[in-house]
Amino acid sequence: MGTRPNAAGELWSWGNNSGSATGHNDTIGNTFTPRRVGTASNWARAYAAPSNYSMAITTNGELWSWGSNNQGRTGHDTTSSNTVEPRRVGTALGWESVSAGTSHSIAIRAGSLYGMGSNSNGRLGDGTTTQRPVPTAVVLAEGN
Repeated sequence: MGTRPNAAGELWSWGNNSGSATGHNDTIGNTFTPRRVGTASNWARAYAAPSNYSMAITTNGELWSWGSNNQGRTGHDTTSSNTVEPRRVGTALGWESVSAGTSHSIAIRAGSLYGMGSNSNGRLGDGTTTQRPVPTAVVLAEGN
């Protein structure tokens, strides 16, 4: 699946729409040509995950996500329900980057690292294996 903003700040997506990953407010099959996602024109960067969801950051540092929410990986404070169009993750501003993995996401805000979603094998780096349905700060061990 592809998701990317264009020079005008519009967000476009295409490909596998499983779990509503394209953000086109539908659950129909694959999208074979790029289609605009919503009407906003303030997208700075976007990331498509290998497992049916996407995340994007606006020019003012808002974090948004949509698609399959298995294990809370979209950060919407739930571990179920697909989100068929972009939805803001919390109210924080200043998100700088995000990486969307198969069952978890990692993001940077104000120089700090945050994880959300599956935490099996400690993949979120918060010292636990507890699933996190909202962005949770990663605390670095002393000396790192």
